[in-house]
Amino acid sequence: MDSITTSQLQNWLNGFDNPGTRNTHRKRIVTLFRWSRKNGYLPKSATTEAEDTESAVEPPHQIGIIDGATLTACLNVIVERHKHYVPALVLAALCGLRRSEIHGQDWKDIHLDRRLMRVTAAKPGTAQNRMVPICDRAAYYFEQHCVQSGPVCGNLAIDRIGVEGLFRIRGKRVPYVRDSIVVGIKNVDSHVSGKRTVAVVVRGTNGDCGSV
Repeated sequence: MDSITTSQLQNWLNGFDNPGTRNTHRKRIVTLFRWSRKNGYLPKSATTEAEDTESAVEPPHQIGIIDGATLTACLNVIVERHKHYVPALVLAALCGLRRSEIHGQDWKDIHLDRRLMRVTAAKPGTAQNRMVPICDRAAYYFEQHCVQSGPVCGNLAIDRIGVEGLFRIRGKRVPYVRDSIVVGIKNVDSHVSGKRTVAVVVRGTNGDCGSV
């Protein structure tokens, strides 16, 4: 490892056309070289060769908004073809939970009779044990899938929804990629969420957005 030079690493990184992919690989090799330095495999008094490589300039992320009609169509596709993903999509689109919260949510904390949900896995730095209202439309979908207790979905549900290309509306695929997350909730047509109005904002790491 101590024979690898910065120019060699830079040439390897330059082989990745996508700036995000390139920076991801750079981050990993920097971590590896720092670990090696910490554990005595490289000199501890010098900057590592990996740290001297240059980061790629990434374009600003675009954020799109899926309108009510499109969200309804998305839900219909999931209900028809991949029913096991429905609760995860509803938690994201109609309840506003974060990715980690969705994957950590337990059915025992979803109280349909009270139309309230306690977030099982709240993100560090946010209010713990917060209560989230369940709109009528979300309750409709939950009632078809709920059990007494257990995880609402698997730990890759949101990723699979995007990776497997499930969002095909009017013959057109929504550009929904790995690491695309529903990151905002407000202002979507009321027929989607009952009395609640929400907006579904999705963002992809490659700059694609969820608008159609």
